[in-house]
Amino acid sequence: MVESSYLGSMLRVVMFGCFAGLSSCAPGFDDTISLADVKKANEGVVFLNVTYAGRPCRTGNIVLATEPSPGRYVLHSGPMIGGITSAAINPRQITLAAGRYHVGSLQCMVDDKMLAIGPHDGTVVVGNPLQSLASFSISSGEVVNLGQINITPTDYRADNGTISILDIDPAAMKRLQISAPLISSKMVTKLMTVTSKGTSYKFEWVVLGRR
Repeated sequence: MVESSYLGSMLRVVMFGCFAGLSSCAPGFDDTISLADVKKANEGVVFLNVTYAGRPCRTGNIVLATEPSPGRYVLHSGPMIGGITSAAINPRQITLAAGRYHVGSLQCMVDDKMLAIGPHDGTVVVGNPLQSLASFSISSGEVVNLGQINITPTDYRADNGTISILDIDPAAMKRLQISAPLISSKMVTKLMTVTSKGTSYKFEWVVLGRR
């Protein structure tokens, strides 16, 4: 377990600010987006979330990567999830170029600790992801519910656990439908696929506010 005031301070930057180039502040739903323009740009819109033992992460990051050659993952983006109390329980809306993506690493704030799976430097990510935790594809003009990545500890005393994909919580989906009725009416559900089902991943914990 890592206990570092430096890492803690850097993670607070991620929690309360916008990290240029890799993550952005988690906004609300955008129902003004033109799907015709999205399709013209060969893009699609996805909604996803991350949970720990079924609990929404208070904040964190999900690192998306492409795979230009088998087994080689290249960082695409690191969009922030959560960020404020109301945003933490809502799915994250992201516009992506059409194509196939991998979830290369994750960060999830649980109570006063930040859980990290995959290489990181206490902020977002170090270099390119070394593995694929889950994957999905998006087509031009699509609006897709990818579901939520759920991290399940295999032993609460151990720093490891498994990953599964759940559908987005019905209450969160209802909020999306109310806040963004136009885009949600075009949504289809295509849940992400776990890359290595049943694999136990090592967690690294960064304890915030510990001196």
